Amino acid sequence: MYGFADTRKAVKDGIVDVGMIGTLWEESDLPLQNVTYYTPFATDDHRLIIKIFDDLNQNLPPLRDSWHRQNLVPLSTLVTDSYDIYATRRIKSMDDIRNVRLNAPGTSANWLKGIGAIPVDGGLTTYYTNIQTGVTQGALSFASGIGPARVHEVAPQLTRIGFVVPWPSARWRSTSASSITCRPRSRLRSLRPAA
Repeated sequence: MYGFADTRKAVKDGIVDVGMIGTLWEESDLPLQNVTYYTPFATDDHRLIIKIFDDLNQNLPPLRDSWHRQNLVPLSTLVTDSYDIYATRRIKSMDDIRNVRLNAPGTSANWLKGIGAIPVDGGLTTYYTNIQTGVTQGALSFASGIGPARVHEVAPQLTRIGFVVPWPSARWRSTSASSITCRPRSRLRSLRPAA
């Protein structure tokens, strides 16, 4: 029907009524929703992040209005588990990361540029093959995505980074008052941690 990175457009255009919009692929159209990709060390308290970002979506006019301009209404904030580095080799220092090619989708690539790593765009569905064939030497991602994609098989070295990022979810805005309640409104196996 549509690609995962096209959810905003699919919801906006009415192809689907509800969608989880990965704002990291929407930096141009939803720049304010990407604030957490520029402040990734805020906190790892998921309840607090959700509470704060849900409040911002409702009460900060520029953020709220940016959703409305896209014909979207935020439903809730989704927080992924911590972003960490899964690599083919151990990373013990900043020197170990220089010139290492790592999958890092969308806006998250910015986290790698300043430390000398080479971000390679992609999604969870491309990481395994990219690492297996040598296109990349690992990925910057979260465990709940890495596990099902089996990336740990080709990149068994885990380096804990601790980036935590909320992803707002959104829904299509309907002009019908009845739509407020109707449908349109509506672990990993063991890894070898780096020492």
